Amino acid sequence: APFRLSQPRAFHTATLMDSGEVLIAGGITAAPNVPTESVTIVNLDGPIFEGPINAMGFDARSEHVAQRLNDGSVLIAGGLGATGTPLSSAFRYFPTDQSFRRQGDMAEARYGHSFSAIERSPELAVVAGGRSNDAVLRSIEIFTIRRDQDGCAGGVAASETSGCWVSLGNRLELPEAVWG
Repeated sequence: APFRLSQPRAFHTATLMDSGEVLIAGGITAAPNVPTESVTIVNLDGPIFEGPINAMGFDARSEHVAQRLNDGSVLIAGGLGATGTPLSSAFRYFPTDQSFRRQGDMAEARYGHSFSAIERSPELAVVAGGRSNDAVLRSIEIFTIRRDQDGCAGGVAASETSGCWVSLGNRLELPEAVWG
């Protein structure tokens, strides 16, 4: 029999972790078509199992992004909330102790944005562009765990387990000289 999720989902994320398991987060369910706060780990290697994890405080969201970071954690950021408004919040899943922790908020709420891990520590990821309400964004933000980082959105302090976002401003435009 084919494997099926316990509930239908769309606009969720599925992130492969170092263990071979898949972290499935958020999305919308079949009815009433609103974002869910459900987070599940699916084991594809052993007996097929789908089990919920304790994601205390994880906001319901869809159209968000998720990325496995170089330290093995999974960072989830942005998306659309239960009321259809863009989110700035971010969460991080730590497989080592199976904990889910809130991270600093991005400077701009966004969905439909790009998201990539960075191969250098303490900067772990970058988001760029996306939408916020009726605007298309051109800003870039870096997620860092650098303890002495200046310019963190919301004035939060970063640590190994609670990173922050630093805005690089509106950098997604080419200077006029390039357009020639």
